[in-house]
Amino acid sequence: LRRNAIASEGGIKPLLGLAKSYDPRVQQNAAGAILNLTKSEKTQHLLCKEGALPVLILHLQSPDSEVQYYSCSALTNIASNPLHHPSMLRIGDGILLKMLQALMSSTVVKVCCQACYCLRNLFLNADTQDDIVAMNFLPQLHELLKFSNKSVNEAALSVLSVLSENHSNTAVIVSENILKTLGKLLLIYKTSPGISNYVANIIQKLATSGTQQAIIDSGCVVVLLQVLGLLTIHNETLLYVTACIAQLTNNEKIRTQIIQESDVNVAAYLLMLSSQSGNIDLSFQAAYIISQLGQDEMFTLLLRPHVKEIVGYVLHFLKHQEIRFQHLGLLTIRNFRKDDLLLMCD
Repeated sequence: LRRNAIASEGGIKPLLGLAKSYDPRVQQNAAGAILNLTKSEKTQHLLCKEGALPVLILHLQSPDSEVQYYSCSALTNIASNPLHHPSMLRIGDGILLKMLQALMSSTVVKVCCQACYCLRNLFLNADTQDDIVAMNFLPQLHELLKFSNKSVNEAALSVLSVLSENHSNTAVIVSENILKTLGKLLLIYKTSPGISNYVANIIQKLATSGTQQAIIDSGCVVVLLQVLGLLTIHNETLLYVTACIAQLTNNEKIRTQIIQESDVNVAAYLLMLSSQSGNIDLSFQAAYIISQLGQDEMFTLLLRPHVKEIVGYVLHFLKHQEIRFQHLGLLTIRNFRKDDLLLMCD
């Protein structure tokens, strides 16, 4: 209410005037006050209308890192609404993207991170993605992924996550050899949901018939299986990792590698997960992996001691109220038919 009152009572123009002050302390306070106003959608609109965007964009070049941070944070909030993107990118013929890219190299971690988050919000527009990718952006983003700072890694991953949703970016992301770095990050931050969830989700989105070999060469499959065995049942990351592996099993070459890297422990763990009635999504993903891998005789050999458990969850799935579980139960029976594995149960 106070933010709306300040904006509606004509407080924005004086603030913008103070933001142009030559006194660093005054400039900092004004930028901080503008940032506070951007936390309301209504005041975001008023700020844009009153001419705040050019001032904030200009302050990205300030020698004061606090002013840079406040201004970049304000732009991040405004960019959360795609309706503001045309106005933001029109200023100075799209200079905002170049300034944000420059701030990604800032030695001040919070400024670097905030530049990433602002770009992430702007990347909701596919055309903006094309523009920034053409500016040799991915090598710079890759450097942030390799940087030894958790906050920077997570901010960079938030950008990559949005980029990976657009399949037209898949080839250029994979060609930058980012997959190998993603595998390393997953091992380092396996118990950190924020980062590990991002990594598993990005690998899943990058998995296509055309990227199979790159995923295999990167070592991501081995890392995913290692992390799978290290996560406890209550770890949020477990669902993301199993969903990623499930997606990878749809690709024949990757499925073959998963089978080659699996052992009795992997098979037993997946079977245990498939019976988790308290987490139906986790149960579904684990059972899907088993069904897909069960097409290969090598993996069914690992499952032979657990036929009764498999029959148990398959029967449960066939009676499930959700169609996806019914379909998976039928798919499992079909995939195991070649080996007659399910017929071994008394």
